[in-house]
Amino acid sequence: MLQAVLIILAFTGALIQVFVAKITPVEALLSNSLFFIVGVGGISAFLGHFLKLKDRGMSAETQTVSNPKKLLVFSSLFRGILGLLCVWLRGNFWSVAVIISAIIIFWHGLYEFKHIEETATNESKPFYHTDFLVSFDLLFPAVLIGLLTVYKTGI
Repeated sequence: MLQAVLIILAFTGALIQVFVAKITPVEALLSNSLFFIVGVGGISAFLGHFLKLKDRGMSAETQTVSNPKKLLVFSSLFRGILGLLCVWLRGNFWSVAVIISAIIIFWHGLYEFKHIEETATNESKPFYHTDFLVSFDLLFPAVLIGLLTVYKTGI
């Protein structure tokens, strides 16, 4: 649900920037995607995963979380910080932010495939929820790289 809201915010912000600030649509869409989807989405993913771990009663002494899950939590924070920094830093920083964020988001999508299997066995969430998240996480990096390529080449 949050991903859909962030997509709508990115498109709305891009429309406002195109008509008010008179910047190119590709630059507006890329900057808003980096801020909302990568930045705000990364911070909210970190908070969601981190609070979920704390709700399970895992203290610092007795953490039984797997290493990939820890990497997932803190890579979401890292990608969120990168996305938020894109507001102030432009140019080649966007290239670095897009490449790193694309890798992290794609890895997150691959990791989320296990939830499809859990959903099929536990039926704890509706299928459309998991399918949207996984397909978004696997397709959005290609969109980010495509937007960056068009922005850099000036097409």
